[in-house]
Formats: sequence, structure tokens, C-alpha cells
Amino acid sequence: MLLSQVTGRDLKPQDLSPTLLFLAALVTVMLGVIVIDRKIDSAEQQRLQVLLESFVTPDHSLYPLIQEMIHGIERQQVYLNPQQVLNLATPLSEPERLLLIALGYEMAASDGEVDARETMYLRAIAHRLDVHVRHITALENGFSHQEISDPEALIQIRALLNPSFFKTVELGLSQVANNLLAALPTLPSTMDT
Repeated sequence: MLLSQVTGRDLKPQDLSPTLLFLAALVTVMLGVIVIDRKIDSAEQQRLQVLLESFVTPDHSLYPLIQEMIHGIERQQVYLNPQQVLNLATPLSEPERLLLIALGYEMAASDGEVDARETMYLRAIAHRLDVHVRHITALENGFSHQEISDPEALIQIRALLNPSFFKTVELGLSQVANNLLAALPTLPSTMDT
């Protein structure tokens, strides 16, 4: 089992909570974004730590496991193996997968620009996760501060990232989704429905 390999722990299927699975996929994609442009930026590393601590604070029982997961994913470069990324993200719902990719674009933009390698990496991961190409393009444009040429895609993204979709997950995904929605461009009032 991949998570057992990266953490060095003998994890059983019952140990794999939705929280742990989402965080494993999140850590993997975020680390991929951080290293793929070959310039490890302190803003991106700090953003990863802040993001993870919004889910699991240092006093949470999962915190040591998450830290082991970070080190194992870095050491084994799981983020470079598309099949392993897919294995981690398979249990996620469509809104969770979109949130994962959107957080990747937000991470990529945290150093001031979305590098072409970051874009290619996120596109490849999003494609494997069956995130619609229209949504990918809208996220790229939104986090690159370009005009959204497909307002319908942005409407769909906003609907899929509706915080109410994330209420059943024990994480603070609804708050993260809400914060992400605030970072996305808004639609002109004539289109916003």
C-alpha cells in the first residue's frame, strides 16, 4: 500500500480515513507544484504549511503522520508518478478533485506567477483525475489573472466548489473551498446567476 510505503507505517484499510486520503493527494499535488518548476520558493513552501495546518493543526493526532507523509512523498517523488497520484486521488469525489487541482493552481500562483511547467504538471494531473478541460482552462486563466473566456466553466467551477458539498468531510474543506471561491474571479453581474 502506497501510504504505508511513504510513511513507513503499517497502515490498514481502516486507517485510511477520508481525511487522510484527501491530505495524501493534496500533499502529493502541492509538492509536485513546488518542485516542478525547479525553483523551490519559500512562499510556496510556506503556503503548503499554512494550507496543511488549516486542516490538521500541530496538536492534532494526524499531524505526525502528515509530516511523515510529506517526507516520504518528497523522498520517493510520488508526485512524479502519475499512476501513484491517481491511486491516491481515486477515492475523491468530483468536487474534491476539482478542489485539489484548484489548490494546485493557487499554490502555483503564490510566488507571483504560474510557471509553464507548473501549468503542464497540473494539466496532466487534472486530466488523469478526469477534471474537465474547460475547468482547467478557467482555473489557469483565473489564477494567472487573465480574462475568463468561458464564463460557463467558471459558473460550473463555482457550483462544484460550493462549500455545502464539503460539509460531510471531517476536514475544513468547506472553509478552504469558500476561501478558494473568494480568490477566483467573479462574473460580470449580467452573467452571474
